[in-house]
Amino acid sequence: MGGLILIVGLALAAAAWFAIGVRQAEGTTQAAAIISSAARLSPAQASQAAGLLSSAAFLNPDRQVDVLRGQLDAARGDMPGARRILTQVVNAEPKNLGAWIALWKASAPRSREFYAAAYAILHLAPPVHGPR
Repeated sequence: MGGLILIVGLALAAAAWFAIGVRQAEGTTQAAAIISSAARLSPAQASQAAGLLSSAAFLNPDRQVDVLRGQLDAARGDMPGARRILTQVVNAEPKNLGAWIALWKASAPRSREFYAAAYAILHLAPPVHGPR
């Protein structure tokens, strides 16, 4: 009887973990769609995206939520906030191409961050030349 209770408990825990994962994936996808839908978000769109990202961050070690938060700040017009978040991501994950691209977009042309991001992007995804 004790073994059955343990198995049922483990099954319930696994189902809950799966449900959390599904909710996080849906929230991340919906937030990304909102963020990419406009160059500058309305306050309602920004609030909705922020709420989705807060839900998606629950027990989520993935840095994609942080990248989206940086992109959200950029879409709100908060470039210093975007650069702060994205710099933390690229410092923790120097091979995160998406974070480097977002940092490049959020950086002023000819700034230190702009050139550092461009350099990283070129090294992580070098241009592909066609046949000559």
